[in-house]
Amino acid sequence: MEEFSSRGEKADENVSDDSDEGDENGEDKGDMAIQVDQFFSELDIDYSRQRKRLLTSGIKAPRRKSLLPTHLHSVMGNANLRLARGDSSGAVDLCKEVIRQAPHASEPYYVLATVYEDTEDKHKLLQILLILAHLKRSDSDLWLKAGDLAIQLQDLTLAVQCLSKACRLEPKNVHLHWQQANLYSEIKESKKALETYEYVLTILPNTPGRDYVECSKQMARLYHDSEQTDKATEALVRAYSLYPSDTDEEAINILCELYIHTKKYQEGCQLIIGYYNMLSEPRPSISTDFESLPLTTALRLSMADEVDDIPRGAESLHQGEEQGEDGMTLAVPENLPVDLRGKLAVCLIHTDQKPPESLLQPIYSKPDQCGDLMFEVAEAYMDAGDYGKALPLLSSLVRTDRFNQAGVWLKHAECHHMMQDMEAAALSYHRVLSLAPRHTDTRLTLATLYSQMGLTEDALALLEVPSDTQEEEEERGGGGEAEGGGVFVPQSQPQFSDIRVLVHKYTLLVNEGRVEEYCAVGTQLLAFLFRDTYNRTDLRVIMHLGPRKRNARLREMRDEFSGAYQEQENILRMDEWWKIFVTTCQGLYSLGTQHHPTMLHLALCAYCWRKFDTPELYKVFYLFSASVCFLMDETTGCFWILRRLCLRSLEDNAPWNFFNFLPLDNRTQKFILRLLFKHPNNSILMRIHGNYSYVSGNYKLALSLYERVYRTEPDDYLLCLCIAAVYLSLASQRRHSVIKNTNALVVQAMTFLHKYYTVRGHCQETLYNVGRAFHQLGQVHLACHYYKQVLVCEPQYRNGEAYNLKCEAAFNLSLIYQNSGNKALAYQVLRQFCTI
Repeated sequence: MEEFSSRGEKADENVSDDSDEGDENGEDKGDMAIQVDQFFSELDIDYSRQRKRLLTSGIKAPRRKSLLPTHLHSVMGNANLRLARGDSSGAVDLCKEVIRQAPHASEPYYVLATVYEDTEDKHKLLQILLILAHLKRSDSDLWLKAGDLAIQLQDLTLAVQCLSKACRLEPKNVHLHWQQANLYSEIKESKKALETYEYVLTILPNTPGRDYVECSKQMARLYHDSEQTDKATEALVRAYSLYPSDTDEEAINILCELYIHTKKYQEGCQLIIGYYNMLSEPRPSISTDFESLPLTTALRLSMADEVDDIPRGAESLHQGEEQGEDGMTLAVPENLPVDLRGKLAVCLIHTDQKPPESLLQPIYSKPDQCGDLMFEVAEAYMDAGDYGKALPLLSSLVRTDRFNQAGVWLKHAECHHMMQDMEAAALSYHRVLSLAPRHTDTRLTLATLYSQMGLTEDALALLEVPSDTQEEEEERGGGGEAEGGGVFVPQSQPQFSDIRVLVHKYTLLVNEGRVEEYCAVGTQLLAFLFRDTYNRTDLRVIMHLGPRKRNARLREMRDEFSGAYQEQENILRMDEWWKIFVTTCQGLYSLGTQHHPTMLHLALCAYCWRKFDTPELYKVFYLFSASVCFLMDETTGCFWILRRLCLRSLEDNAPWNFFNFLPLDNRTQKFILRLLFKHPNNSILMRIHGNYSYVSGNYKLALSLYERVYRTEPDDYLLCLCIAAVYLSLASQRRHSVIKNTNALVVQAMTFLHKYYTVRGHCQETLYNVGRAFHQLGQVHLACHYYKQVLVCEPQYRNGEAYNLKCEAAFNLSLIYQNSGNKALAYQVLRQFCTI
């Protein structure tokens, strides 16, 4: 960097660095220095005043080229002399002093740049160059040198900034903008790199076209990396259309690859054939105008040559091919690269053409070197459904050392599978698993293949892939699902690499009817599904919390892998998860009481999880969970589940009918009363509250509630029976001070009982209830009449199940006979109707 020193060589000839002068002339020199400084400062003042005067008069005054004050010129000259004599430290000290007094002057920075360049201190040199570039902003060379030095120091971000400054100063400099675009590509700024490349295309000269094509290739790579295949194709097509003679084979290869990626096989054929001019002239014997025919028609006419050297495994590939008719022929040049040969073959196969043997022979003869191209050709045959031609190619590849890989074996297995060769496909799939044991899709496919072949045990053994967590539990001697006294003991949450393996195994076990095994696998699946709640022991507390508090509690159990778990959870639809839940709970219930705690825990987890709470599943989900809790005598959980369902379906009878099975306590009564205050005209709530009042002995309140409902539903036979029962209970009370007119109550009871009999009709139910009413009133002769009618009446059937009341009627009739002293007749009735 000699220019740095040359720019600063302004030393005064009268300046001397001799510092060993005698003290006798020191005072005179000090006074002289003061006078010189005053002189130069006065010159600066005069210059500034003169420039100001010219500006006020409208004359543009020239600026001074150097911002270094005049009195510091001698100091800079002294610094240059010290640098020339090799005293770098002294030169640096003088430059620092000049910078302290005149920080905007560029001369000391040039000297410092020379010093740091000589000492190879690149970091300090970069700092000095950046300061110089900011001081001399119009000097693009300084920005470019700073950028080059930043690249050497691997500071690409700073290099991009420096080149951006240089590009602004030289907007037509192609080299600068190209270098800036390359740096943008290196720092993964694809958008800015593409914008810069687009600008480079606008400033490139018309000739030569190689730069245009090279820039288009860079743009195509960036577009392809950002998954903008159409724009990548457009960039290369534009370059090829403008400069076809300057387009190289690499550009053609990239463009053909893009055509194959976007499934534009016709364009790929036209590109390669047109670039190499592979279509020869039509033969004289044919009068057809081939130039007017489309490419596919011309290629169908003739494109097959005889080749003797075919690799082992591919002998059957071209057997049975017929010679094409006389016409346009595909002349494959010998210098055609193997990459383009493979791509042309792929395009021809996808356009239902038969690639000539001369095109593929160089690829088939070297499977070790061109195995990737053979694999692409085989995939093309498979996509076209021609598995017979793909299989020999894949067989040749798997016999090589380089391509004896899991991906090639997988395609080999798929070919056998599609050709219905199940045993060979199973062997190939097994080879894939030996090379890639964690390939889940292959494991599932092979398991399905085994099950189709009747090898269910082999399929289940193949799906036995324990996770790391399960292996650790086995080493520690982990316990079973339930321990002691029917209490569920949560296990550690299982981790799965892929949930599809368990789902497939679960389906196989369900189809085989192996209840205990599919319940174990189903429990693992549901443990994964309910991962936020499965290990919690406070589910009964979480059940009655609000949405915010419940989510806060569940969020405590979530871990860093929740995103990956969510992706696996979405493998199955919600109705499929629901089917697994129902089938597993039913299986656990059928296995016996020792598995009931697990079933109950799953039901509570499902309720707290709430993802089954969908418009399609919420009703059956709540009823199923409540049924599980009810069977396990978990009345608290059953209450909270039914409470939520009843609040959502206030007019639905099914949850309220289930709600009536809950034991009567203060909690249920308060819940019904609060709802009744909010909905005073709801007939269901009035019925339930009337039932509770009747059971608790508050007959008058029950009667008032029943009568309110009766005004709106007078033809409800069950309501008539309830009112009749209340009147009978009031008439049967012994507190005559409270109930004075007992006969009127009996008459009203008989009136509602008769209406019940009329609306309901003649059946065992009505006859038994009427007989029971007369039995309660002590009218045993009337009761016997109705009981006997029950014994001769046929039972009713509902959903294929018989509802027979003969045993109940015979037992009550036997009681009447016993009280009357006719024990023989009572024994006869019991023996006839109540014997099991």
